[in-house]
Amino acid sequence: GGMLQDILSGYFDKLRATPVSRAALVLGRLVSTFVRAFVIGFAIAMVSLGLGVRFKAGPLGLLLMLALLAPWSVIFNGFGQAMALKFRRWSVMSAVLLVSFPIIFLTPNFVPRYLLAHTMEVIVGYNPATYLVEAMRVLTLEGFQLMPVVKAVSILAVLLGAVVALNVRMMNRSE
Repeated sequence: GGMLQDILSGYFDKLRATPVSRAALVLGRLVSTFVRAFVIGFAIAMVSLGLGVRFKAGPLGLLLMLALLAPWSVIFNGFGQAMALKFRRWSVMSAVLLVSFPIIFLTPNFVPRYLLAHTMEVIVGYNPATYLVEAMRVLTLEGFQLMPVVKAVSILAVLLGAVVALNVRMMNRSE
């Protein structure tokens, strides 16, 4: 909604008129999302620790979890930002929000994947968010394990690259 609000209010046109590169305008928003997600995740983790939650991977594992969470937030926000740049309508942004719910809820976030019904297990296997959830679950409940983290980082890297490229492309086309 933030990018769309800036577009509809005319503020975004003023930003584009400045001598700042288009990529910097897009990347600045995405970096801001990363920082906000990291800080908010850290605050939630501190409250969790205060309530008795223990992270089996220790303090470094907790930082790794935050380093996985923040790019995921950038991916979600970046996709919405790209749609705002492309379509410039609230109705599209509402549809983007509706699409995000299955991505979030079709993961093994409530129970491990092996406890799901077979059909559900197959479906969540295609959801990239599954691998983030599984890496964070392992770091929290079991300690550091390389493969879940490598899978999550690999998927995040591909999706983050795609979202940044999509945003730069939409920015360059939004004349």
